[in-house]
Amino acid sequence: MGKNVSEFDKLLNEGYRLLDEATVSLTPQQAILHCGEALAIFKKTLEIATEEKEPLQVARKALADAYSQRGHQQRYIHNYKEAVADLTQAIRLNPTLAEDYYYRAMSHLKSDDPASARNDLTQYLRYGKIEYLREAAQKYLTELAPRGDNLAYAAHLAKEGARLSSEATSLLNPPEGIQPDSASAVRLYNQALTTFRKALELSPKDFLARIGLLAALKDQAEAYLAMQEYDLTIQNLSEALKLKPDLPLLFQRGEVYKLAGHREHASADFIEFLQTSINSELKQSAEKYLLELQQMKSGAE
Repeated sequence: MGKNVSEFDKLLNEGYRLLDEATVSLTPQQAILHCGEALAIFKKTLEIATEEKEPLQVARKALADAYSQRGHQQRYIHNYKEAVADLTQAIRLNPTLAEDYYYRAMSHLKSDDPASARNDLTQYLRYGKIEYLREAAQKYLTELAPRGDNLAYAAHLAKEGARLSSEATSLLNPPEGIQPDSASAVRLYNQALTTFRKALELSPKDFLARIGLLAALKDQAEAYLAMQEYDLTIQNLSEALKLKPDLPLLFQRGEVYKLAGHREHASADFIEFLQTSINSELKQSAEKYLLELQQMKSGAE
């Protein structure tokens, strides 16, 4: 960019000065005019920067910021059609502006376009990180789901529960170098469980909702166990066993009962497991646990 460096920086600084004024001390109508001036300036920076990658990215980001700010100012005075147009330009220029998906969805709702709002809310849940906006987006999505009949709505809820469970699992199994976030995973699993249960209320035979509920209960139990929340782990495993009797789950619940100090319940689970299981390795472990529990009982007496 050479001799144009100083001109590029000067224009960039002037454009952002206008945006700062727009957000601090002006009415929305005045702010919209300031944003328009900033847009004209940033378009000049784009012309200067066309030959070099880094300045081009900076100029595109500046343009996105100006469109985004003008879009929000349009929302404030209920110009929802104009808000959608500006926020669309902002997202096109800078897809990392995740919050603009959410606020564009709000403008779509005000414009009586629920289908577009659902698409944007889904995009926000994919990319957005602000927790209270994620919760609000989830609430809106549930309310906006098509409800032509119970079966269709149950299917929608089952898919949404699966998405929530997947997000929770990714928090428990993050990329190398990142610590698992059990607490956040548990919260997402709670949302997934609520969603799956609603689906089953509407359609008790919904296969996806049933297997989703079972998987979420088991996965959340692992998270509770990692947090040493033994009673909550037991509660999940017990509900999972009611949905589908499963010998490894029965054995696992016996282990957790033992960890929690519920010796009688642990013994009962291990005895039941030994009566029906053919897994020789787990049977040996169950026999060992039973012996330990009997010794503990004898010692206590």
